[in-house]
Amino acid sequence: MKYLAHVEDSLGSEMISIYDVHAGMNSKNPGIWEKREYYSLWYLTPMIAKVSSTKITPHFAFKVGAGGNENSGGGESLEHDLSKKTVFDLKKLLIRMWGKEDYLIFSEVKIEYRLENGKYIPDLYARIAKENKFDYAVGSYLAIELHWKNKVHRSKQEYYRVKNIAAIEINLNKAIKYTNDLYKLQTQITRFFEMSQPAMSLHNPNFRKYFNERKKEIAETERELRERDEALSKTKAILQQQEEENKKTPPLLIPFTMTQQKIFSNRQIVPIVPKRLSVMQKIRIFFFGKTQDQ
Repeated sequence: MKYLAHVEDSLGSEMISIYDVHAGMNSKNPGIWEKREYYSLWYLTPMIAKVSSTKITPHFAFKVGAGGNENSGGGESLEHDLSKKTVFDLKKLLIRMWGKEDYLIFSEVKIEYRLENGKYIPDLYARIAKENKFDYAVGSYLAIELHWKNKVHRSKQEYYRVKNIAAIEINLNKAIKYTNDLYKLQTQITRFFEMSQPAMSLHNPNFRKYFNERKKEIAETERELRERDEALSKTKAILQQQEEENKKTPPLLIPFTMTQQKIFSNRQIVPIVPKRLSVMQKIRIFFFGKTQDQ
């Protein structure tokens, strides 16, 4: 069902909601609303307002013979329709994705552009105008899905992958809701898109490039870790070898002098005599604290 329409056969004309039409039909001057022709948002297909029945929700319906169908004029809710129109007017998005934040500036935005003869219809199909941190090439197209109630089907996401079409999905804030004030709703949606919003990548044509770059980064990190481990292993082996050599080599012992013996005599410390001295030298050191050679 359609809840938003143009009042004239022009994309630049004023838009009106079915709820405003319903209120007008119930006003004191319903004549200006009766049998009035309206036009779908994107393709300007002639429509009429269905507001008199109590069995169905008020909505715009395509005129018989006008060639309209469910792909001729926007999404399934007023909030969704107006969100697409807002991005169409702004020609830019500020998004966060892959740990980066940047503006996507568009030179052209197509609303509900038909791919595969209408089998797949993205909410927006925008042409990139400037370089960006997400590496979407200037001049390339980006499919933008605005998630309000229904997420993108897997078959559609698979189509983007097979055809290598860059595509993202943005969740619309559920706090954005029509409350019988179209101006207020427009203000809410405009503020929403002027702020940075998280986006989810449905397909990234640069995925293989990023994958290979990431693969190289991981390989480089693993190489550095291996080199560090090898260096640590070599250092550990050298330290172990030195420890073994220290165990085999006796420590250098310095004999005590008589003064040292007196200092430590109260502690009953026996002076240590080097093993490589002669017997007479050892005796002299024991009694006199030094040899004649010293």
